[in-house]
Amino acid sequence: MFKFFNEVPVFRPEHIVKRQDGFPSCAVVTWQSPFLKYAQKYELKPLFTYVGGIQQPVYELTFNGKNYAFAVIGMGGPNVASFIEEMTVKGVRDFVFIGSCGVIDKSVSTGLIVPDRAFRDEGTSWHYDPREEEFIDIPTSDYTASFLKASDIPFVKGATWTTDASYRETPSAVAYYRERGCLCVEMECASLMAVAKHCGVNAYQIIFTADSLHGRKWEKGRLLSMASGAWEAYFLTALGLAESLNL
Repeated sequence: MFKFFNEVPVFRPEHIVKRQDGFPSCAVVTWQSPFLKYAQKYELKPLFTYVGGIQQPVYELTFNGKNYAFAVIGMGGPNVASFIEEMTVKGVRDFVFIGSCGVIDKSVSTGLIVPDRAFRDEGTSWHYDPREEEFIDIPTSDYTASFLKASDIPFVKGATWTTDASYRETPSAVAYYRERGCLCVEMECASLMAVAKHCGVNAYQIIFTADSLHGRKWEKGRLLSMASGAWEAYFLTALGLAESLNL
């Protein structure tokens, strides 16, 4: 099916979305609704409504005197692909993504992960990058890591496994991706990086650890009970990274 990759699509985002003067060039995006509570501290104003099955508002957020787009969107590669496509038409050139993951390498403790490769166990990335490589390289990972290091924020850097099916993370699959150097599993990284490259924009990602799948028994970790202080700290980290891009 990917032999059609080089053709111009019949249906394109500019058919339904138009460029908007004054739209922020940098967006902070997440899949976790608790971040909205902390975003509300920064003069949120409605900017645009993205429709990814359901209406998902995009806000303007003011942080240290500069404006950013902010959105909480649905999980998964297809959703994030459509979002990046539409926001690129609007005028966004830098995307900062922050989301959770399941740990599959027991050496990784609670904290942040900067992915430098995303293994492609999903479908979306192949529509944007049909090469046969099993993973997508993340060219922005060095910048993200240098920002965290300069900010004295602990993190680990390594590969992630992007899946389409969160309830099909079997022991054999976990072992397969762990053997290939993956630290964690999530549902968007490979997709969003492939889409960003195709659209000619930059995507930066920070992942925070939540549950654990490194053993044969699932451990919920912080998945359903992360402390409010951690939510706010991670949100400020994402905003800080966005600010460093918008100087």
